Amino acid sequence: MSSYGGTASLAFAVDLQQNIYLTFSRANIFFCSIF
Repeated sequence: MSSYGGTASLAFAVDLQQNIYLTFSRANIFFCSIF
């Protein structure tokens, strides 16, 4: 059970990282389109 929790939290951390990366890349595209 504890190993499953660790895997779930790891997957959540990776998902959070990908969401932050996607948000930054979208912001980059947005700023590039402005300038």
